[in-house]
Amino acid sequence: MLSLKIFQWHLRKTHKDLSNSEMEDADRLKTVDKMVDLFGEEAVKNMVAILREMNKNNQAKQLEDNHKQGAL
Repeated sequence: MLSLKIFQWHLRKTHKDLSNSEMEDADRLKTVDKMVDLFGEEAVKNMVAILREMNKNNQAKQLEDNHKQGAL
């Protein structure tokens, strides 16, 4: 759960149009839904950038690879 809160912090830091209240009680699915609403097809690119910023490089690469293969 802590990783999700850190991810949301990075998301709000880089995207000021997201309010604290929108992310306060958001679980993973709600966070992803909000990102897709905001960024559309760029949501995965934004997720990868945030994961890299968090030094979650393996997860970022896995997400990127799965997305390229159309697994998502």
